[in-house]
Amino acid sequence: MPPEGVSSWPVTAGDELRAGGATVVLRFQDGSRIVISEQSRVKLGRNGDTVSVNLAAGAAQFNLAPESALQVLNQGRQVGGRSGSITAGTRAGGTQAGVGSSGGPQAEIRRPPPPISTK
Repeated sequence: MPPEGVSSWPVTAGDELRAGGATVVLRFQDGSRIVISEQSRVKLGRNGDTVSVNLAAGAAQFNLAPESALQVLNQGRQVGGRSGSITAGTRAGGTQAGVGSSGGPQAEIRRPPPPISTK
């Protein structure tokens, strides 16, 4: 769906998000954030109470809240750590995952600022 005129909207398990020429920020109710780089693609999943974000192509940065149960996957493989950067096909390091509940994400489209006139 084209993002023109929309700054944010809810997304749910099963949704696939593709970042075109702008980054996409996923903010979860538990405070976790995932930033999907331009031209990247992720798919949201759910297994019982566990929500997952699977990077299918491109790159992303993640920062999980201390009590988050959100799973970050890189092409179907779970990524360790509470924060880091991943590129499709690589894994990120970090601290051990915690246990808790995560809320649903909300996508936020970020566009570059308009050019500044020198006139």
